[in-house]
Amino acid sequence: MTSEDVVRALVGMGIAPSVLVGLPELPSEIEGLLVYGSQARGDAVPGSDLDLLGLVSASRPGYHSGDVNISYYTRDQLSTGVGTLFGAHLKRDAKIVWDNHGRLSSAVENMGEVDTNRLLARALRMSELFTSPERDLPKYLPGLLRQARYLLRSCLYAQAIAAGDPCFSVRELAIRHGNPNLARLLASRKATQTSRIGCSARPSSSRPVNSSSSVPEVYPHGLPDSLPHDPLNSTIRK
Repeated sequence: MTSEDVVRALVGMGIAPSVLVGLPELPSEIEGLLVYGSQARGDAVPGSDLDLLGLVSASRPGYHSGDVNISYYTRDQLSTGVGTLFGAHLKRDAKIVWDNHGRLSSAVENMGEVDTNRLLARALRMSELFTSPERDLPKYLPGLLRQARYLLRSCLYAQAIAAGDPCFSVRELAIRHGNPNLARLLASRKATQTSRIGCSARPSSSRPVNSSSSVPEVYPHGLPDSLPHDPLNSTIRK
């Protein structure tokens, strides 16, 4: 499938052509491609990124340019998403753009269920990081803020799953909880980067994104600029 074919398919899915300006030439060995996040759900706003996931046979770095983020996973790497919030996000919201052998669709369909009780218990243990603010805040404030945001976001997603009404959008969480500031509070990107609340200030230059041996936490705006090991979900896979 050529890049032109991909653009036509994505436009046919309702994605604005202006978002696709940064779409690179895809590797020839790619077996399948899906879109997830707000562009897949249909609730994108101005400034929303396009989050794509490609299935490949060998590990390779992801790519970011303009509004386009592409991450590449092998089948083994994608299988680590089973039972995680990221896997649940894909299973609920992802849309297949193409899938040569049906392997990507099968991987997404088999993401399984999240054990929300174990996830919440793990989050509670990890929150012990915040028990000595007088000592840690001056030195570690940025990191502690990121961790607190991550834990709160993950717990709210898990809470929604446990209630039988899954949600993987910070804007939707803000609506459900009646707090419009919650979307900004939970956003995983810095204010100087493109956010899903309508603010775009990201440089237009393209650059590769680090790959990972496993899927990351579920991010409300799709994948971040790198794919870190997820300390919370790594212990809750069934």
